[in-house]
Amino acid sequence: MVELCGILGITVNELLSGERISMEHYQKKAEKNLIELQEKKEKARKALNRVELIWTIAAVLLAPVHFMINYYYPQNNGTGIGLLILLIGLFLFTGYFLRYYELRLK
Repeated sequence: MVELCGILGITVNELLSGERISMEHYQKKAEKNLIELQEKKEKARKALNRVELIWTIAAVLLAPVHFMINYYYPQNNGTGIGLLILLIGLFLFTGYFLRYYELRLK
């Protein structure tokens, strides 16, 4: 981002704001950009906590059911609970990965 700003001849605050900033308004824009970045960071943290909570609830509810079915009915292999747990985990992980990770190709 700093390299791009150097090429364009603008500051990072101007890049984040999407407009030229005069020196009189520079401090206010800098503070506004910092607050916006902090809010985005907080929102991402809350989303991560939500995903972790959903996964924990799913695991706590489905794992004992899976173990009880396998314990009391060991000959029953077609319950699908294990597959359901796996699919929920893959769904949550994939959603989280696509939303919060950047893939950098070099």
